Amino acid sequence: MNQGSREQEVFQRIQEHLKAVDPQLDLSAIAPGASLSQQLGLDSLRLATLFDRIRQDNAGINLLPWFMNAARQGGDSLESLVTFMVKAGEQQQQQQSQQRAP
Repeated sequence: MNQGSREQEVFQRIQEHLKAVDPQLDLSAIAPGASLSQQLGLDSLRLATLFDRIRQDNAGINLLPWFMNAARQGGDSLESLVTFMVKAGEQQQQQQSQQRAP
């Protein structure tokens, strides 16, 4: 994953949420390509808790499109989640800017 400043910030924030959801996780061993369900072993309850924490942190970002795509393709990696969140945040900022423009 190309670690731009925004991507790195989002990745670190997700790591914090992961640690809160599963205190047993070793954050130093969490690679960007790690699957939430396979390598990290998050079950549906812990995934739901993680998504809820992310939504609270990022009002207006809908994770459902990412989750549906990731579930179909088996691509529930941290990297894909970070990429989705960065793009969704950029789109949200653009929409807000357009709404404020006269």
